[in-house]
Amino acid sequence: MPMTLLTQLLAYALAMALLTGCQSPVVRDNSLLYRTGEVLLGEGIRQFEDANYRAASGAIQRALQSGLTRTSEVTAHKYLAFIYCINGRKAQCRDEFLATVKLDPKFDLKPEEAGHPMWGPVFREVKTDANRG
Repeated sequence: MPMTLLTQLLAYALAMALLTGCQSPVVRDNSLLYRTGEVLLGEGIRQFEDANYRAASGAIQRALQSGLTRTSEVTAHKYLAFIYCINGRKAQCRDEFLATVKLDPKFDLKPEEAGHPMWGPVFREVKTDANRG
């Protein structure tokens, strides 16, 4: 039976606890939390690329809750925006793009992303509004 992502994460946390003499596996810099978030974000991006948008959204939301670096947080919000736009939820798409720009005012989509007919116009609108304000 294949291991689920949650099972893998729990096994990793247990291994870390054993290796550290049963001390708390969460270190002061939250590196374990960030690794957990990064794993979940990677899983969400893979699900997105496979067009499993519901699973992708769930994994990305859990990644945000688990803790991410600022760069990864921007990426997470970008992918959530893509998912919302694909599902016709323009207001939520806009909100997620707004979160990316608030986290990184210099953020821009890659050229191949910017030309997308569903989310390209929404992002340009958010970016224009952010530059005005």
